[in-house]
Amino acid sequence: MRVMSATLALVPKPPAAAERKLGFAYWMDRVLEECDRAIPDLAADPVHDLRVALRRCRSMADGFRTMDPDPAWRRMKKAGGVVFKALGDLRDVQVMRAWITRLHPEPDVLGRILDQTLADRERALQQEALGTLRRFDHEEWREWAAHLAKRAARVRLGGPAFQYLALERLQEAQELQRHALRNRSKASWHQLRIGIKRFRYTVENFLPQQHEAWGGDLKELQDALGEVHDFDVLWELIRSYGFDDAEMVGHWRERIEREREERIANYRKRMVGPESLWRVWRGQLPAGEQLGRALQAKLETFAAFSHGAPAHARRVAGIARRVYGELLRADVLPSSCQNLQAELEAAALLLEIEKHKPKAVHHKQSARMAAELPVPLGWEPEAWQLVIAVIRYHAGALPEPYQRAFRRVAAKRRRQLFLLAGILRLTVLISEHKLRISAERTPETVRVLISSAESTANATELSLARSLLESGCGVPVVVKFVPLPTRS
Repeated sequence: MRVMSATLALVPKPPAAAERKLGFAYWMDRVLEECDRAIPDLAADPVHDLRVALRRCRSMADGFRTMDPDPAWRRMKKAGGVVFKALGDLRDVQVMRAWITRLHPEPDVLGRILDQTLADRERALQQEALGTLRRFDHEEWREWAAHLAKRAARVRLGGPAFQYLALERLQEAQELQRHALRNRSKASWHQLRIGIKRFRYTVENFLPQQHEAWGGDLKELQDALGEVHDFDVLWELIRSYGFDDAEMVGHWRERIEREREERIANYRKRMVGPESLWRVWRGQLPAGEQLGRALQAKLETFAAFSHGAPAHARRVAGIARRVYGELLRADVLPSSCQNLQAELEAAALLLEIEKHKPKAVHHKQSARMAAELPVPLGWEPEAWQLVIAVIRYHAGALPEPYQRAFRRVAAKRRRQLFLLAGILRLTVLISEHKLRISAERTPETVRVLISSAESTANATELSLARSLLESGCGVPVVVKFVPLPTRS
């Protein structure tokens, strides 16, 4: 996969009214409003609306955390999760009571017993939830809203980084569907529901144009799978009471199974086969070279949030491409090293994501941060492990066989590691200068010529870069600085 050049503008523009409603600040404020509305009686509608607002904020945090390592995202999500969880059991009970009424408008003995039991449980859960809501720190929430809203505004809604995130969520949900259709267990259908929900909220939160076209279908599918889960919970509730009237229990089971299977059949009709909605959605998300540009946008965004120097990261990546291109043109690279531009550019963009660490260890910390990112779509895991190792060894000591970072690289890719790490060591040395680069093959060596106003470089680093390049190319390498031609 070839990663094409992409420019990321982290400059916010005034949002339209529709975008404000989709925005992070809007939903953070909405949480506090819904919290105040829910406290008096914790009725079903206010509880539902508060959970929706909390879910929106927490799902946005999940999305932004893939690009922004600021720990405030995690803290906000955790605090919101405490309230969300405290309302979860209460919401489940309220939903079960609603289903009992819908399935049997004129309840039988079993229905009346279930409803009364759930009503008692609802009152107890309301008291527990009320205590959690009163402990909820509104001021801390407002501070997070102000801080994180500024960071969220730096990435344009609908941009390639968010399109890439949506594609990740889509593929995760598709895999969960394959598992559910094969396994057909209650747990697998519930996991599919969660996957559809994650994809839906990603589209709803970050892709306004796609949400306008897909939102209705996604909500219907999520609701259908949610109702399947509700029926499973309701049946387990009935079973747990051990009623003696087998005929009455059988009647409830038959009604629940009929409703459940109807929703699964409707889901399968829309989501399985050549005309499924998966194909529609996939066709409007990045593919081919667009996917490469979307990945680069995501990595650039991550790097920009981490060290705040996206222009420098792009310059390093650009110089590295030129060095690599010259080595290709000079026909000095072995066949195993002739299709590595994507890996080289990914490593270049992430070289200094922990730049605030001491120079002696920042390459190690950057590699650790990169290792926490998911393997890019369409990549083999060992290719991403190569990128992590290149980041690790672009500075500091040379790779040694006893080091874990080196041993994690597949044996067939270790020559690639030497080459890319050598290119990036050299690139970092010369990245601050105006220069021209060329490479030529002689019978005995590879000569890398750097035309620059600076005629010297750190001798130790230059020696290490040359050593890595030699291991990658398999022939001696000479790096020579020559003066830039002057204009007469």
